[in-house]
Amino acid sequence: MSYETVMVGLTAQMQAALPNRVVQRGMVLDPAGIRADDMAKGVLCLVATGGAGFWNFQGREADGGDMDVTLVGFVEAPEKAKPVEVEQLEFAVLEDVLSFCKGIEFGNELLAGLEPLSWRNSGGLETPNGWISIKLKVRWL
Repeated sequence: MSYETVMVGLTAQMQAALPNRVVQRGMVLDPAGIRADDMAKGVLCLVATGGAGFWNFQGREADGGDMDVTLVGFVEAPEKAKPVEVEQLEFAVLEDVLSFCKGIEFGNELLAGLEPLSWRNSGGLETPNGWISIKLKVRWL
């Protein structure tokens, strides 16, 4: 299975599981260009950032492996929001992504697992806008 197939499938599965969010491939370089109605939902960008863990035994050389993906979520609170309100929106994205990760079942045609590794958020520094970055490990068979 190709890396492209995994990213396309991961994006499609996340779009189906999180219909209240805008899920897309690739990084948004300027969040100011995101439509207001999309920001209100939360825009989740999936970006492949590397990989490792290939199987290297006879007959399965350079097979399998893991892919590192960073999900960057952009959110926007009302104009006069307090930083804590932005943080709450960021936590809501985190909870949605963690629930999605828990929902990946063994035997999934595409993914053997999606493991959350770490996350960082804006800390309210850009209120009313916010962001959260979640590092994920994608495993496939």
